[in-house]
Amino acid sequence: MIANAETCFIALTRLGGTILARQKLGAKLRELASLMLAKIEGGDCEWMQHVPIATSVGVTPAQADAIAQQSVGSPCFSDVERTVLRSPSKS
Repeated sequence: MIANAETCFIALTRLGGTILARQKLGAKLRELASLMLAKIEGGDCEWMQHVPIATSVGVTPAQADAIAQQSVGSPCFSDVERTVLRSPSKS
C-alpha cells in the first residue's frame, strides 16, 4: 500500500537506509537491540526479518536464542552487549 504513495515510499526508504547504514551504533549492537525490541513488543514479523540481518553482522545463534528467551544475563553476551540489550526494556 505504501509503495503506491510515492512521496511516503521515498521518505520511508531513506529512513530505512539511514537506520541501517548511518547510525553511530555498530551493526551488531544495532541488530541485537532490534531483536530485543521485536521480542519485547511481540513483533514476530520484525523478528523474522532481523534474524538473518543479525546473523550476517555477527550475532550468533546462541545470542538470538538468548534474546528469544529474554536472557540478557547469558554468558554469550559481552558487557557492552548486555548494556545495549537492557536499554530497550518495557516500562
